[in-house]
Amino acid sequence: MEKSGEDEILDFQAGLVKKLRGDLTDSRQTLDDIIKGSRIYWQRVQAVHQAALLLMEAEDLKQAITVLQDEVARLLGMDAIQLFMNRGASEVVGHAALLLKPIPVAVTPMLEQKAFVLREAESAALLFSSGSSGPIESAAGIPLKLEGLAGLLALGSRSESNFGSGQALEPYVFLGQVIERMARLWLAAKS
Repeated sequence: MEKSGEDEILDFQAGLVKKLRGDLTDSRQTLDDIIKGSRIYWQRVQAVHQAALLLMEAEDLKQAITVLQDEVARLLGMDAIQLFMNRGASEVVGHAALLLKPIPVAVTPMLEQKAFVLREAESAALLFSSGSSGPIESAAGIPLKLEGLAGLLALGSRSESNFGSGQALEPYVFLGQVIERMARLWLAAKS
């Protein structure tokens, strides 16, 4: 309500118009945020599709891991990518074993999820050793389903806000599914 004139008359219409103008400004900001978020998500989806195409060109698992850690990391804007694959509790898959690591025991319970986020540096450190350019502050894990193997695709960032709760990880889940299918071919070619 607005007071109008010297008589201190309450002007409901002016008060309502003022409130609606404020609501309109808030609505425009919300719309801008939605559009910005949609553009970022779409860019992420396109980058994941490009990464999938790169991985499909890899001739074997060793080359795929190199592509993952170099080209795919750059495409996705990640500071680190690690592929974990093991047969038993700590038996790393023999093929390209120098580039693969066993899945850390602390994250094993999370392998039942479709994807998970680790937002503290201590948690992310479970998946990545700190390199010369600084520790990984946030990470996402995408469990891989392979016959007779446990697998995990870990994506890491030095920015603590890169991965957050409620973030849509579906593009990364898709990339994990591509890796699952290609890993079957790469491991079969080894035999």
